Amino acid sequence: MTVSRKSFVGAIEGGGTKFVCAVGLDADEFLAHQTIPTSDPAGTGAKIQDFFDMYAAEFGPYDAMGIGTFGPVGIDPEDLSYGVIQKTPKPGWSNFSYPDLLARYDCPLAIKTDVDAAAVGEFAAQQNQGLAPLAYVTVGTGVGVGLANGSGPICGTSHYEIGHIRVPRDGADAQFRGRCPFHHDCLEGLVCGPAIQDRWGGRLDQLPADCGATEIVAGYLAHLAYTITLTHMPRQIVFGGGVAKAAGLISAIRPRLRDLLGDYLQANHLNGDLRNYIVGTQLGNHAGLQGARLLALQAIADR
Repeated sequence: MTVSRKSFVGAIEGGGTKFVCAVGLDADEFLAHQTIPTSDPAGTGAKIQDFFDMYAAEFGPYDAMGIGTFGPVGIDPEDLSYGVIQKTPKPGWSNFSYPDLLARYDCPLAIKTDVDAAAVGEFAAQQNQGLAPLAYVTVGTGVGVGLANGSGPICGTSHYEIGHIRVPRDGADAQFRGRCPFHHDCLEGLVCGPAIQDRWGGRLDQLPADCGATEIVAGYLAHLAYTITLTHMPRQIVFGGGVAKAAGLISAIRPRLRDLLGDYLQANHLNGDLRNYIVGTQLGNHAGLQGARLLALQAIADR
């Protein structure tokens, strides 16, 4: 993808606790960024506009903006729901519209979920390793899955909701009802940060090693990785998000996935101990914002 270094783009990573906004003049570096706590849509939106207004006054009009946001959100540019937050447990945010918020900038918008944007960012960071497609899993306040290849995010009629699959319950965890407001004990309802707090009274990285939490969460996430493997056949699954940072979690997922796979699949990247298949993020907390910028640059190229 070739884009003029004079292209001026905006990027947004919208999350349940914070929005991160950034501007850049080329494909390599951000000129500036700002973190905005997520409050009500009106207050948050006004601060987002203040940020982008300030840099538009300095550098001129935006050529495109890329947005990676919490969802569910409309991702079909031909649909009236494009860029509109759908039914969400976040108070006040249902029906929030990014196109309405950003209309004043009169530029193309590339809108995907935060995990789709993160998948794009991680894929770009590892593109010389032939890892197409790549799956990105975030495990934090919620659970999301995005997939990407050299053309961008891989989606169906809407973005994937793999975080809400059902998984077999661990016998030592059978009494917990689950945290998801829609499905209770779906995967997200069992492994998200608030669900861990409910059961064990702290973050996974703060809990004593002998409490069994890491083993239980790793077992559930291994079933997620198993489902992703069988349904999408990625060359790598990258785990990010606050819960995934806990020491020993990713390494605990690998042998459990190994057992689930058995000897059924013979691809080279699925052999052995899976240390190159189940990995942590290279970009850390910046994957979503980097991906949003790449989405904006792709929008310019497509135009």
